[in-house]
Amino acid sequence: MKSIARKFMEIREKRPFWSSFVCFTYCVIGKKISRPMLAKYFNKLVEKDDYLRSERKWLVPYIHSLTNHPEESDFEG
Repeated sequence: MKSIARKFMEIREKRPFWSSFVCFTYCVIGKKISRPMLAKYFNKLVEKDDYLRSERKWLVPYIHSLTNHPEESDFEG
């Protein structure tokens, strides 16, 4: 599997008008990434202006739910 950062940069180049949040979410959907790894790359790649600081506590679990199959999701929205 390509690294998350490399895939993210490929998407950013192909879709320059997408926000970093949308690019990040698009590149991790269905990839079965652990929550700690997802949080690490979220903090590294997603621009702080793309979300409110107070939203981060539910954004990472929500994106994590998109990386897994629904029956494996632990997000209760």
